[in-house]
Amino acid sequence: MKEASCGKLGPKRDALLAQMAVAVEILLMAPIRLRNLLALEFGRNLIEAGATLHVVFEEHETKNRGVIDIPLPPESAALIKEYRDRHLVHLAGAGQHQLFPGRAGGEKSRSTFRMQLSRTIRRYIGLEMHPHLFRHARAKIHLDRHPGEYATVSTALGHASIETTRTFYTGLENAAAMRHFDEVILKLRRKKKLVPA
Repeated sequence: MKEASCGKLGPKRDALLAQMAVAVEILLMAPIRLRNLLALEFGRNLIEAGATLHVVFEEHETKNRGVIDIPLPPESAALIKEYRDRHLVHLAGAGQHQLFPGRAGGEKSRSTFRMQLSRTIRRYIGLEMHPHLFRHARAKIHLDRHPGEYATVSTALGHASIETTRTFYTGLENAAAMRHFDEVILKLRRKKKLVPA
């Protein structure tokens, strides 16, 4: 977002870069599916609540027919609001409320969005990444820090059952589980060394 806010690329290119920063932020903090991400509209699916925004979808709008209501952290909300207030005007026509507007009105096409996001991530980070991989990355990051917390991952990703989560992610956190397991012994050793003989 910093580069987009410098104004060096020109209004439209700055706005597209800011848009990709917003996409990455939402995919990191609210790992929703691409269909829902592209459908986000201010006032309908992005609801302001004080310093934050809620990502909201009704049952009929989601793959697993579950309600989504994810409060974004204030930092994420501030980034989205900066994009809306400063950059979105260069991408959207008057009266449009889409977070990711397309050229002909409505939402941006999936293929265009995937290509723009992948190219931006490759340029700035050097990774080959597409939108759906954010869901897997979030699960892996969480399970590395909290081995076995499949219920949390299942809820966060909106899986219909915890078995879906286990099927996809069992085994990813084996190394982390062993680190946690070993830490019990290591703490006991450290404590023993502190006790005078």
